[in-house]
Amino acid sequence: MMIARLSKLLALFCSSGFSVGLILTSVVIVESWANMEPTTAINWFAEFGLPLGFVMVPFGGLALVFSTVAMLSTLPGLRKIGVNWYWLTAFILTACTMLLLPIYFWDANTLFFDGTILPADVPAEIQRWKFWNWIRTVLSILASSVILLGLLKEARSSV
Repeated sequence: MMIARLSKLLALFCSSGFSVGLILTSVVIVESWANMEPTTAINWFAEFGLPLGFVMVPFGGLALVFSTVAMLSTLPGLRKIGVNWYWLTAFILTACTMLLLPIYFWDANTLFFDGTILPADVPAEIQRWKFWNWIRTVLSILASSVILLGLLKEARSSV
């Protein structure tokens, strides 16, 4: 019971941290790229993109791990209370958020890391990056919200 509660709290912490980082990335960093000259944006990404990923990806990965543990901790009660939709939904949203890494971000980021993107292609790629980053930002915010709702429902049920 303690591990389940702790995993749920850690899922909220990691998911919320990931959401905040994604919001800041969308609002501040990506907007600054859009205002840079293409070669400056490539150089910025080559210098700071990897460290940014080393900060962000663990939050998303840990959010997935802890939301998985939280969802699995609800399985013993399936026969009594049915599917716990909060934790299942949080897991699915977090998994979808993290699946965007191999679906889009690895290849797009590699173009910038390696400097293989042509300067003429940078504005369009930044717009694609912005679009997909907002998709994962919304998914992450939804996951954090559902986790919070699940915790609140459990807190009300235990009173």
